[in-house]
Amino acid sequence: MCTKIKAWSSKNLYFAGRLTLVQSVLMTIQTYWAQIMILPKSIFKSVNSICRCFLWKGVADSSSPGKVAWKQLCRPKNEGGLGLVNLKLWNLAAMGKHVWMIATQKDNIWVRWILSVYIKGEQWWDYSPKNTDSWYWRSICYVRDLMKAHLSEAQLCSIQKYSIKKAYGKLILPAAAKVYWASVVWCRLGQAKHRFITWLAVLERLNTKDRLRQFGLSMDDLCLLCGATTENHNHMFFGCHFSYQCWSNIASFLHISLTNCSLPQLIRWIHMRNISKFRKGVYYTFVWCTVYHIWKERNNSLWNNQISCIDKVCSMIKSRACNRLHSVLPKVLSTKDSSWFCTLAEG
Repeated sequence: MCTKIKAWSSKNLYFAGRLTLVQSVLMTIQTYWAQIMILPKSIFKSVNSICRCFLWKGVADSSSPGKVAWKQLCRPKNEGGLGLVNLKLWNLAAMGKHVWMIATQKDNIWVRWILSVYIKGEQWWDYSPKNTDSWYWRSICYVRDLMKAHLSEAQLCSIQKYSIKKAYGKLILPAAAKVYWASVVWCRLGQAKHRFITWLAVLERLNTKDRLRQFGLSMDDLCLLCGATTENHNHMFFGCHFSYQCWSNIASFLHISLTNCSLPQLIRWIHMRNISKFRKGVYYTFVWCTVYHIWKERNNSLWNNQISCIDKVCSMIKSRACNRLHSVLPKVLSTKDSSWFCTLAEG
């Protein structure tokens, strides 16, 4: 894992790019081994630390904390997380397959050996391991006890094909409250890097000056775009004169009136509008793009002492959003929506 990260660290990857690599490569390595054996807690701790450091810092080892707790990142996206795999719970769900094989008495050497050496004619569902039994066998019995809280032996035996994914989602991982904004933040019409920054903005986990000062990393908390008042999420994206002018320009381009004072309120306002799903997706795409470029200009002011003119930023937002929408337009689009979008893009 560390060797792969060293190769990736030389590349300029956004948060969204690192997230893709964590999900598709780093996590996949461990989920493979998690299906074969019960892994020690130290392995999970080390792997989670490596993945966390790469996601937030782009390196394999860092003492800096992440912007969002790792436990929340492992929540599904509709619950406000990123849908990362909780490796410990996945390991338990994968080991549940062994419990299922014993309960259904699958015809293989391992099950026959377990039945003859450990169970010896006892009822598997009521069996209790001995203290002298191996750690691995006692761990399998522990997984069985977890599964007993969710289903009966008859229900387990009725399963024709064991699914680790279903066990992870329904038997092990407890459900949490769903968030209303998740489905629109992760809408495919927006660019991945725009959606990730918007997700952090909704959670108020971006490194604004008020948070940096709270952590002792900044001498002041004044807004880097206007220098007038405290830089927090609400001020930077909606209260600042720079961001207000950007929103006014984009709203005029979209022929709508934006009077909302926070990102959650803006999401609700678009959601409640009596328009087609495609038009809502277009509005959301422009909102995510605007949030991203406001944050980009803020960072440009911090690191380079430069702020682009508002017209240039708005022109960039329109160009990037329209190009993105052109590349992912739905195959089936009503004539009315198609005509509306063509008129919008030409404007």
